Amino acid sequence: MKIFDKFFTKFAYKFNKGYPDMNNDHDVLLLESLISEVIGKKFNLEEGAADVKIRQELIDKNPGFFDTQSDSRRIANKNKISADEFVQIVKDTFSIDNVIVHPPNSGPNKKPNIHSSSKFNMFEFEVDSKKYLFILSGGASANMGQQFEDKITSGLQDAMEGIEDEQIKQILNKLNINPKDITKVEQTGGINTKRTINPEKGPQDRGEIISDVTVIANGKPYYLSIKNKTGDNIYNGGTVSSITYNKEDNKVEFDQSKYNSDKLKQSVFNMFDIDPIKVTNGLNDYIEDRGEEPNWQDVNIDKDEVMGFIGSAVDYGYYYIREEGKGVKVIHLESPEDVAKLIGKISYAKVKYPGKGVKSTYARVGLENSEQGLRYIEVQIRNASGGIGNPVIKVQTK
Repeated sequence: MKIFDKFFTKFAYKFNKGYPDMNNDHDVLLLESLISEVIGKKFNLEEGAADVKIRQELIDKNPGFFDTQSDSRRIANKNKISADEFVQIVKDTFSIDNVIVHPPNSGPNKKPNIHSSSKFNMFEFEVDSKKYLFILSGGASANMGQQFEDKITSGLQDAMEGIEDEQIKQILNKLNINPKDITKVEQTGGINTKRTINPEKGPQDRGEIISDVTVIANGKPYYLSIKNKTGDNIYNGGTVSSITYNKEDNKVEFDQSKYNSDKLKQSVFNMFDIDPIKVTNGLNDYIEDRGEEPNWQDVNIDKDEVMGFIGSAVDYGYYYIREEGKGVKVIHLESPEDVAKLIGKISYAKVKYPGKGVKSTYARVGLENSEQGLRYIEVQIRNASGGIGNPVIKVQTK
């Protein structure tokens, strides 16, 4: 009973009789509000403690990139990394697949919500079945690709009230959608994005996973992959854990056993004729600022295998929408044949390793006769967060 004694002693002055009269409606309502207030504060403290714990884990596991702020749901973006880079860091840190990005002034990142921002992105994700919402502040709110995706999403959401934007008109015309038939527009770029590359199978019907924006109209979903004019990131291959940075020795090290155990990463290196030892040595040359600047080297590849890899990175079952001048180009990828037309044919293959002034590895496969006008596919192996070790694999089109 001690806890109740403390409670009523603290709030006795609020009641006319010095205690709540349960036959008095006013006293009953007052008691209910006091209990709700106390319980609410307790839960808020617990929520804040959980936020602080997760935020600190992000800071500790990614030294040099983040810092605390007075609000437990805000993270200081010391290195001014992009939204895409932060999403990848969150996924790698907590071994999760889904991170939802809420642009400024949208969804839960919008007033009157207390924890919201009119300038920076909010990131929603779950760890151990608990949902977290953090704002990454102090750096870039979104890269150009994210900004274009946000713009298209907002334009499609507002389409039912009238279309002013020419790009939105082009998209809806190509999709043959009447704006009045739209029932929902959802930004899905950070949801369920895990895909395994399978060169043997080639392109597969995985539009729902690829979709950046999903439009529900005419009783069915339309999956849209939104790309701005600077290029596409068509696949994230995850971290190369076999290449690490030893801070004490200021040296990059290669772990052969880890390399052998990660068959997917190993297959990418082999397919594009990339030597992991040369990657490691090149990164050490970068650290020491020694040698000559690296040049492109011709390599031999199995074109059929690489076409299967690229096809699997592109997949089908969605609309490929890319910014083009002041308009957009819309290609409906309905089948493997459509993917083949998008890619074209391979004309050459080259690799450039890290070295003096360069800390990234590039494997470039030239393309010709691409329906989209693509010039090449590029595999990039680099630490996207500004570091040296644990680079990630990304596949882009140019």
